[in-house]
Amino acid sequence: MSDAREPLPDLLGLSLAELRDLDHPVLTEVLEELRDRVVGQRDGLWGFTQFDDIV
Repeated sequence: MSDAREPLPDLLGLSLAELRDLDHPVLTEVLEELRDRVVGQRDGLWGFTQFDDIV
């Protein structure tokens, strides 16, 4: 079984603008999920709340 698709480029060497323009279904899904998590939560991406009660 051969796969005619081109391999994904080295992502570490790409700028954010270049990443945005990449057409790769898995990368697109991951980036959409990260955007939703960042926009949808006010307490941070990972829900870190250890110091919320410190005034």
